[in-house]
Amino acid sequence: MLNKQFITGLCLITVMMVACKQKPDPAPASDPAKEMEELLGKVITDTASTNAVKDEILVSGKIVPDEDSQIRIYPMVSGIVRKVNVHSGWYVKAGQTLAELVSSEMAAFSNELASAEASLANARRDLSLKQDLFSSGLASEKDVEEAKSEYKRASSEVHKAEQVLQINGGDREAGYRITTPINGFVIEKRVTEHSHLRPDNSDPVFVIADISNVWAMVNIFESDISYIHQGDSVHLTSLSYPGKVFRGDIEKIYQVLDPETKTMRARINIHNPDLLLKPEMFVSAKVKVVQQHSRVSIPVRSLIFDNNRYYVVVREGNTARIQPVEVAEKMSGRAYISEGLHENDVVISGRQLYFYEALKQ
Repeated sequence: MLNKQFITGLCLITVMMVACKQKPDPAPASDPAKEMEELLGKVITDTASTNAVKDEILVSGKIVPDEDSQIRIYPMVSGIVRKVNVHSGWYVKAGQTLAELVSSEMAAFSNELASAEASLANARRDLSLKQDLFSSGLASEKDVEEAKSEYKRASSEVHKAEQVLQINGGDREAGYRITTPINGFVIEKRVTEHSHLRPDNSDPVFVIADISNVWAMVNIFESDISYIHQGDSVHLTSLSYPGKVFRGDIEKIYQVLDPETKTMRARINIHNPDLLLKPEMFVSAKVKVVQQHSRVSIPVRSLIFDNNRYYVVVREGNTARIQPVEVAEKMSGRAYISEGLHENDVVISGRQLYFYEALKQ
């Protein structure tokens, strides 16, 4: 039995020794050109195209109210301010009373209304009397018609006096109310209690502005004037809201240079529904402009930066080569090339670093 087990173990060891001495078959030699061709068939590429050069010009300025949504309020009569109901920065609604005055002119208007109402009451009584006398045969039809005419005239005078009092914002107690015709914020207040106001004052007593739409007045440097045009799109930012971008358009360019700053002003219209932008707030703006000349451009992701230079990997059929390029500018995800590429050149935009390193060796 022992001899049988020994013989079996010896056979196994012999088989293992023979297997260890056998060498594996050599792997087939790789073909770099074929591998490159296969990889080129799978990569992402982009074609260089000629486009008008887009650029961003930086300008700065401040927020001002839209003048079309701003009201300057002047007193229509003279008087002494009895009460001021609002202050600068307050939000007011159309029809709200801003200040109340005591006015001798309003007293005169109120007296005219009272006199007209008294005349109307007399005319009403006289008409009623003439109609009764006419029914009794004691008055003529002509007397009744004259009484009717007097009643109409007196009624017209009352209506006129009421309108004068209403137009001037007064009441029967010789008071005058300064009201706002629009919703908005009080951005200027130049009146205090006990002030004496006159209708010929040159300054408004209140300025009310609806800031749901505002303007940004920005300054354009003389060197940038030729690039900026009416209608250009603008992105604005403010220190008050980091990371938030407001969008607007250049609505008007004022064709006059400031003699001191040598800048030209432009007006940007901005929709401001959340009322975030306030008058006098400083803003920075990027004006998106399209220049007159064109350049070959490619996506920025296609660029490779190495040794202080830009390169791209250009695909030519089943081969590729490294091409140094000069980048004139970058804008909106595209690189505008001044030298090194031609229109319709195909550049690798995915795994280009792999090809760049492989082609360098």
